Amino acid sequence: MISGFLRRQCAWVGASLYRKYVLTISLLVVGALLFSGGLDIFFTYKDKLSSLSDLERSEAFLAASSIDYFIGDVQRQLQQAAQVKYEDSESGIAAREDDYLSLVNRVVPITELGYWNSTGQEAVVIAQVGRDTVTSNSPLSVEEIFIGAETYGTFNGPVYLDDDSMQHMTIAIAEPGLGNGVLIAGVNLNIVQVIISQLSQHYSHSAYVVDSNGLIVAHPTEEHVTQQTNVFHLPQVQSAIKDAVDFKTSAAKDKVVSIEKSLDGETVLATSFPIGNWGWNVLVEHPRSDVLASLQAPIVRSVLLLIGGLVFAVLTSLILARKMVSPILKLRDAADEMGHGPTDYVADLATGDELDNLGRSFIRMSDQIKESYATLENRVEQRTGELVRSNANLEKAEEESRLANRRLADMNLMLEQRVTERTSELQQANDRLIEAHDQLVRTQKLAAIGELSAGLAHDLRNPLGAIKNAIYYLKGKLLDGELVKENPRIPEFLKIIDEEVGNSNKIITDLMDFARISTPTLLPADLGKLVQDCLSKLEVNEGIYINILEDYPEDPMQVQADGRQLHRVFQNLIQNAQDAMPDGGVITVSTKVNNGFAEVAVSDTGQGIKPENIGKIFDPLFTTKTKGTGLGLAVCQQIVARHGGMIGVKSRSGVGAVFKVRLPLCVQEDPVQEDMAQEVLNATS
Repeated sequence: MISGFLRRQCAWVGASLYRKYVLTISLLVVGALLFSGGLDIFFTYKDKLSSLSDLERSEAFLAASSIDYFIGDVQRQLQQAAQVKYEDSESGIAAREDDYLSLVNRVVPITELGYWNSTGQEAVVIAQVGRDTVTSNSPLSVEEIFIGAETYGTFNGPVYLDDDSMQHMTIAIAEPGLGNGVLIAGVNLNIVQVIISQLSQHYSHSAYVVDSNGLIVAHPTEEHVTQQTNVFHLPQVQSAIKDAVDFKTSAAKDKVVSIEKSLDGETVLATSFPIGNWGWNVLVEHPRSDVLASLQAPIVRSVLLLIGGLVFAVLTSLILARKMVSPILKLRDAADEMGHGPTDYVADLATGDELDNLGRSFIRMSDQIKESYATLENRVEQRTGELVRSNANLEKAEEESRLANRRLADMNLMLEQRVTERTSELQQANDRLIEAHDQLVRTQKLAAIGELSAGLAHDLRNPLGAIKNAIYYLKGKLLDGELVKENPRIPEFLKIIDEEVGNSNKIITDLMDFARISTPTLLPADLGKLVQDCLSKLEVNEGIYINILEDYPEDPMQVQADGRQLHRVFQNLIQNAQDAMPDGGVITVSTKVNNGFAEVAVSDTGQGIKPENIGKIFDPLFTTKTKGTGLGLAVCQQIVARHGGMIGVKSRSGVGAVFKVRLPLCVQEDPVQEDMAQEVLNATS
């Protein structure tokens, strides 16, 4: 009896429920402490990072403003000097020398100052003692600097080292008006080095200046300056150069510090600020270890709280679990006794709570078991008869279950069919999205080629004009002279050159037209009337017959379009169809409404497009014609894309080709098609 009593009293120690209560309570307290401590450390780190970001940003701004003011002041002094008018006589040159000498003495950073006249000849050179001629160490020649100043008015050369390993840069100012000279000055950048050194010493940060190519202009360590170290490989330098271009946006202005590696390999918090419009950037770096050191106190405080909370949680959980588990174990023993049949064992808990009520319920349940045990045998006999009857009902239920399974199989088959149909619809939608994506990529490529074409056409037109003028001059001088009699093929060669120059000029004109495609002015328009108007103004070659098919409701096909640009698309497509049928044929132009889109199809009965050329026909400059620039279809695709539409082609060799233009209608009735049209418009915008 005594051993059983002791066993029941100490059984709670090995109970799994007791261990669960202890573990749960401990984890709740420790988890709360870990969460609060982690939040404290996190917000402390964020506050420190924010304050350091503001400090570094203000330091970089201060240094950038000082450097910008220094270089800008030198440039303003030179611009004022360039405004002065001098005579071309000796007295004018003497006056220019006196004024330039006074400017060199007054503006200390200007170490060399020279003037080159409008023919590019050196007229005046003023240099401080111990200096050579202007731009003697510059990586650019005087001719390059002179041309840059005449082209842009003001030219800032790259940073270079003089013979004394001092940082210099070249500033050239063109005199106002046409046919005037250029003022070229060598500027000492020592003040930039002083500003950066003072900033680094005062704030105990590492600050330095880089140009647009990542070359160090100023650094607290002079070896990096004298050795012209390039740090473009550092991520913070690349980010600073990129942000300098986008500095007008609020995202670039509000940029916080980033965690990167410094030139010495140390982990630092870096920020940057652009220096005016010079293409330079000031970078300020702070060791990350200083920020982490400030977090030591919150971490120690959190650890101490965690240890104290853990001890408190364990003690509290032991006491609470002991009080909670002991009554439950008594109930378990009472339940075990009842499991062996009617018993007189009473689970008297005397806790005064819900468990005590549960113990009284066990007592009442024991009495009820005694009463029900006596009638159990009678009920067993009655239940046996019921089971026999239930067996018959079960067989009937099995038959009904088989019928239900058959109906379920039919439903599964219908569901599979609907899934297959929906999968096909989704595949079609995916194919359309892929087509829209490919068109977007092609449009982006067209934009890049357009910019290149504009610059190339502008650069080539001038030399072609010169060649044209030279041919005209040679015709006037040679065709009536004796030289033609000695060389009768000269007129033939001059004619060939003149024709080829004309062809080249035509190509350049096409390139410039391609580059100058403007943003369409979208207005509501009837696409059917646009097609009819285009066909009425088109010149049809001999032997060509145009067939027009219309398949849309009586209401007009309203689209948002620029009529002038769409005229160009349809004219190019119809002209290409005529070129594909030199011996004559039929061109079919059809218009219809299809799933919320207006479609215009242009088909011909020519030889078709070769399979290997299908994927290239919309690429700029690709053509299979003997004469042509290969820009017509590229222009068509770019215009249709800017209207939020798509253009495609289908062709088989020897059968002909069909070009389809799809434009979204103003009112979309199909939600799926409306969403796809909106996606295309968003992508192309």
